[in-house]
Amino acid sequence: MNFSRLRCFGLVLGVGGFLVGCQDKKAQARIIELEKDLAELKIENARLGATRYNEGAPPIEIDSPAEGEVASDLKRSSKDEIEQLKKELARLKQVEAVAKKTEKLLVAAKSQGEREKNNEVVDAPKSILFDATGSVLPAFSNSIMIVEGDQSVGTGFVVKMDGRVFLYTCAHVLSGNTRFVIKNAAGRTFSQFGSFEYADGADMVRLEMFEPIETALSLADSNTTVALQSEIAAMGNGGGKGVVALEQGTVLGISGDMIEVNAGVIEGSSGGPIIDKTTGRVLGMVTHLSTERDDIWSEGSRLGEVRRFACRLNKAWPWKKMAVTAFLAESKSAEIYDELTRVLYATAALSPTVYGMRLDTTVGGSQTVQSILLKNAKMPLVNNILQMNKTLAAKRMTLSEFDLKKKFRGVLSEAISLGQRNHSAIAVEQMSWYHRKQMPPSVKARETVLRMLFAQMENLK
Repeated sequence: MNFSRLRCFGLVLGVGGFLVGCQDKKAQARIIELEKDLAELKIENARLGATRYNEGAPPIEIDSPAEGEVASDLKRSSKDEIEQLKKELARLKQVEAVAKKTEKLLVAAKSQGEREKNNEVVDAPKSILFDATGSVLPAFSNSIMIVEGDQSVGTGFVVKMDGRVFLYTCAHVLSGNTRFVIKNAAGRTFSQFGSFEYADGADMVRLEMFEPIETALSLADSNTTVALQSEIAAMGNGGGKGVVALEQGTVLGISGDMIEVNAGVIEGSSGGPIIDKTTGRVLGMVTHLSTERDDIWSEGSRLGEVRRFACRLNKAWPWKKMAVTAFLAESKSAEIYDELTRVLYATAALSPTVYGMRLDTTVGGSQTVQSILLKNAKMPLVNNILQMNKTLAAKRMTLSEFDLKKKFRGVLSEAISLGQRNHSAIAVEQMSWYHRKQMPPSVKARETVLRMLFAQMENLK
């Protein structure tokens, strides 16, 4: 702030305040003067009337058309002028009050500026995260990383511990990508990484960083107590826009592994730190949001809104090493597994007739058999189904009902064999914790559709 300009402005306002005071006194003096003139006019009028009476002349009435009108006009004009001056006086008093208030603010600003100039402590925010102006300190903002993958975006943060530097982020931030870029808010890109580790029991991974790092965060000690209503700050790439933001809040809930907070973290913040505002240490990592079902039991309560959770980092997690390429390959294998399951559901929903396969049947909500098959048209099984449907619809295949069932049994047999081989190859037990945890619904769906295919084959005998 330019305090030389403030001093000049303060002088002007100060002089303005003096002028207001001068004008105030002049107005008061003028009112007194006019009231005095009015009183003298009344005395003179009374004296004139008494004199005329003693001389035997009738007294002049105040409402007579001669001197009375003059006296009345003088009285009226004096009153009008007095009222006008009173209004002006009131306005000048208001201006004077504003000037005095502004002058006090200028004095306070000047005082703070001089204290800052002398390196004195001024009123700083009550948190180790901010400087005297309320801005996030670079030691914190520069420790946050933006993770940009070819399929998703998220957040990470740098931690220095035991002489090593790690990039922490969520497993699900990296999962599903074939490649990713790590950079900080200043745009610096990092590419030299060492070992990759995943937390056995949590949606967390970390990569050792080999490039020089200027700033890094510290994890809270394992004996750190996290209390309800503790003030925290969440930092991250909120909205996935590539901008590091800070959201403040409090701790709403605590468990052995998780912390629930009310800081306004949104999509893109996953993998960001939850920081204790008092110590500046990391208490947890933002892992997920959940929206409870809105119904008459949860309406109007916190359970009916978005809830925000972080995995605790003030506890000892077992970390296991694996190649980052193997981790990414796991997510690709899981994706292929689920897509094949959807194809098997589409196959089980087919109802072949001599006119076609009825591909408009709905499967899994909004998807149809046709949409699933067309998406996977390059798969040999799907290609056989589409060709068979095309031939039947064009009436180029003349089959008896027995032959049609026999041919379709061949399709079902191929689907069952493909589903069983893929299921055996997935090796769920050998996956990292995060992917292993995601697989049970997929495995259950595969087992269900295989039973459906076996049942359909039995019906075609």
